[in-house]
Amino acid sequence: MLNIDAKGILTNTGRTTPIFPGIRPTTIIKEDYWASCVLNFDNPISLGESIPASVTFISPKYYANSLWLDKCLDIYEGSKVMGTFKVTEIVNPILDANDEKWIFIDGRDIHTLNDFFDQIEQNLTYKTDFKIGRNLNAFNDLLWGGFGIHEYEEPLHIVWIYAKKSIR
Repeated sequence: MLNIDAKGILTNTGRTTPIFPGIRPTTIIKEDYWASCVLNFDNPISLGESIPASVTFISPKYYANSLWLDKCLDIYEGSKVMGTFKVTEIVNPILDANDEKWIFIDGRDIHTLNDFFDQIEQNLTYKTDFKIGRNLNAFNDLLWGGFGIHEYEEPLHIVWIYAKKSIR
């Protein structure tokens, strides 16, 4: 059984044959991220029809803070848009852009202290031109907020996946 990440309304906007439950399309979940997902709903839907549905993303940790209510995702089959998914409920809190922020540090990519700071900079200053200092005092300042993805004293969850891979 797959964990549901969000619920919404699926509309067939471009596929002339019905869309069947359990289809595994892709979507652009962030401006620069394509995501594979599974769509579940009760009955096949024909062109122009809509149905309540749920979506499960294959790796939701990589799309943290990327959904909000009423967000409309284009659903792709190959390079063609076959439908849209309008978010009506966010089930996985990691994905909720309006909730507390989540970032994931990947231990498989950390071999040196500079690698650690590269990961922190990439995740905490996403979509900004802000460059961090390469020391623990600068890291502490960044954790307080106001410089990157979260505001001053806003709660932030940092999850270090594969942490044992970065232990020397």
